[in-house]
Amino acid sequence: MCVCFFRESLFALTVVQPVPAMIPKDPYLKGWNDTIFGNATAVLNAPVKKFVLDGSSGALDIAREIKERVKNLAYAYRMSNDSAYAERIWAELLVSNSNPWYFVRS
Repeated sequence: MCVCFFRESLFALTVVQPVPAMIPKDPYLKGWNDTIFGNATAVLNAPVKKFVLDGSSGALDIAREIKERVKNLAYAYRMSNDSAYAERIWAELLVSNSNPWYFVRS
């Protein structure tokens, strides 16, 4: 399956260009791609975030961090198809499952 940008017309939805093909040609997209891959790689090299109550905000800050980690890892997996990112997503989600109420509220 291809990650693509689409352009709507009155009569049809047409594929403009696959995102991976656009990244090397567009400095803005390349910058974001590099940033997200950098974040995802940092998550791979860090321990899984512990889901604990942290005072006044409960676990909301931790839930938001886990959500951000999962988004970065999902993008990296989708763009690279490297299973290490997908496996780490599951590890992060299993931790968040220890208290799903906070994760849903984030």
